[in-house]
Amino acid sequence: MHGGRDHCRNWDWVAQALRDQYHLIAVDLRGHGDSAWALGSSYPLSDFVYDIEQLIRQKHLAPVTIMAHSMGGAISLLYAGAFPETVAKLIAIEGLIWSIEDLKKYEASPAAKRIGGWVEQLHKLSSRLPRRYENIESATARMQEENLRLTPEQAHHLTVHGLIQNEDGTFSWKFDNYMRARAPFAPNSADVRELAGRVACPTLLVGGDQSFVPDPAKGVAEMARAVKPGGLVSAYMWDWPEGFPFYPLEQVIAGRGLPVVAPPSHEAARKQRMEELWQGAGLTGVESRVITVERAFPDFDSFWAVSITGPRMAAQAASLSPEMMATLRADLKILLAAGDGKPVTLKASANAVKGRVPG
Repeated sequence: MHGGRDHCRNWDWVAQALRDQYHLIAVDLRGHGDSAWALGSSYPLSDFVYDIEQLIRQKHLAPVTIMAHSMGGAISLLYAGAFPETVAKLIAIEGLIWSIEDLKKYEASPAAKRIGGWVEQLHKLSSRLPRRYENIESATARMQEENLRLTPEQAHHLTVHGLIQNEDGTFSWKFDNYMRARAPFAPNSADVRELAGRVACPTLLVGGDQSFVPDPAKGVAEMARAVKPGGLVSAYMWDWPEGFPFYPLEQVIAGRGLPVVAPPSHEAARKQRMEELWQGAGLTGVESRVITVERAFPDFDSFWAVSITGPRMAAQAASLSPEMMATLRADLKILLAAGDGKPVTLKASANAVKGRVPG
């Protein structure tokens, strides 16, 4: 499941990687992509849960493995709590709609104020016309502007599948602008806690380097809060910088006097710090270990192509001249002693930690 104001073709690259092992279904959620708009709707999460339940029921898909991002992640977590017997495994990537602070503000706001604010939102949206682009190129530029980590090819792909052509030849995004409205009633903390306690399948929660829960302690505390008593809270992170899979590339970047872009809160990836975070969240039986992995690439060209498309490196590569990129490539090839056409094998390490919620 995709995120808000997105579409199912976001998953094309994942589908290509997994298609030989799984039967994959990527959906356009209501109000997105090629699915119909719900006229006048504020698109509450419960409506999306209903749509997913209908899809799984009508296609006899249960038990399913769900992978979802952002709003889709939030929907998948609610669905798995409401219908636990139908979900075998769950991966939720940034599966939060509101930050913890926003949720607290929502619960403290009087119902009349929430309804009034919602109605005002709808009034404003009713007069908002979808933006029109003269051509696909201008829309792609907008996509790239809002998503700096996308390669030009990715931005073009997502734009082409995210547009609809108007009668006058211009283009507009397919998603319904009413997706921007926030429904006045949503699951509260008690509801979320109840549903989270009902999730019965192995669940992987994935957070990004620049998540809106940037404080590691808050993130671990939220995981501990959401997991039922006796449940296991676990995580692993690359041991940056030395354990990071593309550490050699960062070495040559630093060797040329260029800044190495560190992930936010990277100190939280250290084994001792992870143990401290888990213990600080009140988890018991905390254990940690180092996981060492090895990956082989058929040749240096394959390794280079993958290493420069990571989120942080892609943004940095876009700011460097072709000459500097060629220099870094040559430096990296020397560092790895990579011969032409010969395999490149690299090792990396991650720190893992686990602990149980008391009770």
